[in-house]
Formats: sequence, C-alpha cells, structure tokens
Amino acid sequence: VLRADTDGPLQRTGLTMTPDGGETFRQPLVGEQVNDIAARQDRVYAAAESGLFVSDDQGKTWRSIEDVALHDEDQVFPGEMTARAVDVTPSALWVGTTDGLLRLNRAEESDLLPGTEETPGPKWRLFRTRAPVNPDGPTEQVPDVETYAYPNPFVPSQDEVVRIAYEVPESQGMQTVKVTIYDFGMHRVRTLREQESPGQQELVWDGTDEDGLRLPTGTYLYTVEMGGTTARGKILLSN
Repeated sequence: VLRADTDGPLQRTGLTMTPDGGETFRQPLVGEQVNDIAARQDRVYAAAESGLFVSDDQGKTWRSIEDVALHDEDQVFPGEMTARAVDVTPSALWVGTTDGLLRLNRAEESDLLPGTEETPGPKWRLFRTRAPVNPDGPTEQVPDVETYAYPNPFVPSQDEVVRIAYEVPESQGMQTVKVTIYDFGMHRVRTLREQESPGQQELVWDGTDEDGLRLPTGTYLYTVEMGGTTARGKILLSN
C-alpha cells in the first residue's frame, strides 16, 4: 500500500508505504511533494513537483525522470518536468504536467531511464489545448487577436514558462520572429528570437531578464515582430 503525504505536525512530504498490510511502514521520497501515484505490476510511478519518479521494486528504491525528449521537434518542453498526475492504461503511460499532457507508449516504458547524450531516453508525445490566433469565427471566448500569452497571470514558481502565441502567415514562408518584453515603464527586459515556419507558433519566456535574473511581480508588455508587422500583448507576472 502506498500513500502520498503532505506536510503536517505528525508527517513529512513524501510517500508512506507498507509491504505487509500495516505491520511495518517505510517513507521513501521524503521531502518530495508527491501529487499522484500509479502502478503497473511491480513498477510504481510517482508524480511529484520535481519530476516523475519510477520504482521497479514496488517502491523500495526510486529514480527520477526530470528531462523529457519529444517526438515533435517543433514543440518545446521546459528543462525539467513538474508532474501533477500520472496514470497507466493498457497501451500507454500518461503524465499530467504543468506544461501539457505527456504520453509514452507502453512498449517504451522499459526504456524509461535518466537519459544521457550517449543513451537518450524515450521520446514522449505532448498534447496541449490552445486557442487559435486570428480564428475564422471569433467568439467572446475565442476573440480575434494577433497574439496572446498563456498562462496569464504567469507564476514562474508554478508554471515555469509563459507561452507567447502568434501566427506566421503562409504567404511569408520562413520568418525570423522577434519577441521583445518590456516592463510597465517600457524598458526592454528581454528579447527572444526564433526562425519559424508558417502556421501558429509559440515562444516561451521564463520570467527572467537578459542576465537570467528573476523579474519582480508586475505587468509586462510584449511585441511580436516579423515581416514588417508588429503585434502587441500583455503578461501579468506574479511571484
């Protein structure tokens, strides 16, 4: 039996497990904020704030899976995984993260080891739901905008990155896209550039300035420039 624990007067964050029906207890992953647990035969998965943890001996020892490689090279995933939910189905492992839903085919679960340059880990599929830019039929819920940012408000300690969405017109082909972020006094704090193909695209920002320093809570304005056009948006940052 496994149970995820939270901080309290008589317990610590981590897991509590009993292999003998309650006769004895052990506490692996002490100090980790574990959000969810799933199991497939002897393998146990724990979704935690600092990544996905895996045990192949019914919870006795654990290893962490923090970095994620994706099938779709056009998608971007933050450097480390923050896992909020985990589940297993007959065909796949599913992990709900702060940056989308990850799926790993069951046949690749055996390769789920911390990847290295010599032996990279398996590649996941990432699913996100996002509103279109310049929709054909705008509504109150999906307005006609040239750019938007999500999540907004953006909390770096929880969300890790904010995604700035925009569209590269089919008629323009490959474009160099420049996103410039300003504080409320219109002082430039960060510039991001990317070569993008036509279609809806995204750039990510982690809430830091050009020197990598965390920016204070406030309202930040941004511009998206490409092919002689400029779109504007706003990000509410909260630490």
